[in-house]
Amino acid sequence: MKAVGTKQLKNELSKYLQLVRQGETVLVLDRDEVVAEIRRPSSAVRHYSEAWTLALAEMEAAGTLQRATCPEGNLVELVARRPRVEGFADLLGEARADRF
Repeated sequence: MKAVGTKQLKNELSKYLQLVRQGETVLVLDRDEVVAEIRRPSSAVRHYSEAWTLALAEMEAAGTLQRATCPEGNLVELVARRPRVEGFADLLGEARADRF
């Protein structure tokens, strides 16, 4: 684990990013106080391409969010098996079917 001041980090950013790529963790110091930690992201985070999914992953990692689970297995597969509904009226009728 390396520690670096903000000024030195700014001047030698590519050097420290190379260390991070190699698996090193870099602590960023401001007036001898650790203010940030730079490390490689988890493999799950590297696959997120949209900002909102990254934000969800960060909230889940912090414990402020718990994602819903599908009791019947993989939600994506469950939705894919579901028959397509053509129009809004059909979709609304399907949603209300249990009420009539």
